[in-house]
Amino acid sequence: SLIVLLYARELNVILLGDEQARQLGLDVKKFKISMLVLASLLTSFCVAFVGIIGFVGLIVPHIARMIVGGDHRLLLPASMIIGALIMAIADLIAKLAYVPIELPVGAIMTLIGVPFFAYLLIRRGKEYAT
Repeated sequence: SLIVLLYARELNVILLGDEQARQLGLDVKKFKISMLVLASLLTSFCVAFVGIIGFVGLIVPHIARMIVGGDHRLLLPASMIIGALIMAIADLIAKLAYVPIELPVGAIMTLIGVPFFAYLLIRRGKEYAT
């Protein structure tokens, strides 16, 4: 994940749009392909080691963006820290919720993720309705 942090400035440039990024000297097509490959590799390593815990990758970037904004120099480290905290909390809940057995962490993440997504849909839906 530290490799992605090295490209935080380029990720910020991509937010301006492909044409502006190209004018600023970024090879947009090459950069997007390399980031796609890197994200795929990171995701596959994570899934191979910990299993599928789907909602972490879906809710953490939204939470981090709400807290620190869109600058990738802050967003990427915040996502890492918030993701680790949410997983630690979900694991703690999974171990303590039903004491004789341990619940799957993915089930706990689903219980956290679904209401959060409902909140996002309702909030964003109101923004788009105007």
